[in-house]
Amino acid sequence: MIGSPSEECVSGENVRQTYFHSEQPQEIYDTLQAVFPWAKRRNYISISSPVWHEVVEEEMVTCCLPRGFSRRLLGNHALLTARKFSLTSAESYLRAYYLHKGEDPSYLPEGCEVYFYAENYAEYGRPCPEKATSFVDYYFSADPDVVEEHFGLEYKRGDYNTLYGVTEINGEVGRVKQYCYHTPEQAKWLNAYKFSISQGL
Repeated sequence: MIGSPSEECVSGENVRQTYFHSEQPQEIYDTLQAVFPWAKRRNYISISSPVWHEVVEEEMVTCCLPRGFSRRLLGNHALLTARKFSLTSAESYLRAYYLHKGEDPSYLPEGCEVYFYAENYAEYGRPCPEKATSFVDYYFSADPDVVEEHFGLEYKRGDYNTLYGVTEINGEVGRVKQYCYHTPEQAKWLNAYKFSISQGL
């Protein structure tokens, strides 16, 4: 039986649910390992439900790696690293999340606080989807009413908090994601951001 997710990500008609630590469903790992036998549950702190990726145009499962793996793979500036698995093509890639320190993208509405940006990387010796390295993402918070009106989104809120992500393709908005959290414990983005700031990263 699959338990309650810690995060719900809505992107248009696509909904991805993410489960952390002991809540990770074995059923999803069984689906993942049928395509990627080398994907071991012990190496990840979370797993997502399979969902269609509108940019890569493949069905993906996302697993987050522990902080130590992030440092070893991509260096100390990578605050979090996820491995993205395509169930469609049996290809994969890494996604690294970095603290945002530059200018905010011009397409965001006023009043946003941008926390992170993310870039994708092919792994040595592993095939990578062709479109995976063609975009970046920015993650931010703002007044939900403002964000929904600015991007023409449907009303979608977490009981505790709602955060957002924008996929940028060639300097333009490719999609907007709504991240819904129903308890303070689920809003791990904010905890990671506050820790990064406190450590001067």
